[in-house]
Amino acid sequence: KVAAEGLQGGHEHVLDLSGVYLPLTGSSSRCEKPRGMSKEEARQLEEASLLLPVPEAALVLSSGAGRDWPDARGVFSQTAGEGRLGAWVNEEDHLALLSIRSGADIAGALRGFLEADGAIRAALVEAGHDYARSDALGFLTSCPSNLGTAMRVTFRVKLKHLSKDKKWKKSCQQLGLSVTVPGVAGDEMDLTSAPQLGKSELEQVLSALQGVKVLLDVEAKVDAGETSDIPQAVADAAAAAAMAG
Repeated sequence: KVAAEGLQGGHEHVLDLSGVYLPLTGSSSRCEKPRGMSKEEARQLEEASLLLPVPEAALVLSSGAGRDWPDARGVFSQTAGEGRLGAWVNEEDHLALLSIRSGADIAGALRGFLEADGAIRAALVEAGHDYARSDALGFLTSCPSNLGTAMRVTFRVKLKHLSKDKKWKKSCQQLGLSVTVPGVAGDEMDLTSAPQLGKSELEQVLSALQGVKVLLDVEAKVDAGETSDIPQAVADAAAAAAMAG
């Protein structure tokens, strides 16, 4: 409730977004929607990559993240132009924000995330609460891998040559990236920043962006027939980028 009000202007000095909070289908925790969102609303959220996923991994379920599912779970969503903003309530953590942009508007995605984060935090403080945070470890989340900024940066790219290399995932790891959803559509895949405790949000975005740029540059060289040794080309490009940075 506090998150939704913070994003929709229910508190002073916060955002006023024309979005809506929808409890998951089958949730009875919201009196305005006693049966949760409709199938059509769920379909629209899924198409926008904003639908809260049902937990299936054994490790996640053993933590209790799926207890009483889907009660008290929901999604705040807002779409404007090429931008999409979502807030997942009670997935693994109490709150997870998603800022999505089409194309290469990375600055817009980060700006949308920081504005939403600031709005919700202002509403929490006004209500006498705040995020769980440690001076030594940063923000505290249900998964230790998210310590620090508690943020992940994901790029969806098409790499038809690199993705076929046997050492593809190792090349990504060397750049601080992981392949989270291989084969999303054709040659497209999601590259996500690895945990980087001690770095700021901006540093994390720039680091991931540099890694993705290296992969795109090598993909272009392979496509042009300039190289066939992908792992070596990635290593050389990463070293050159590190020296230039």
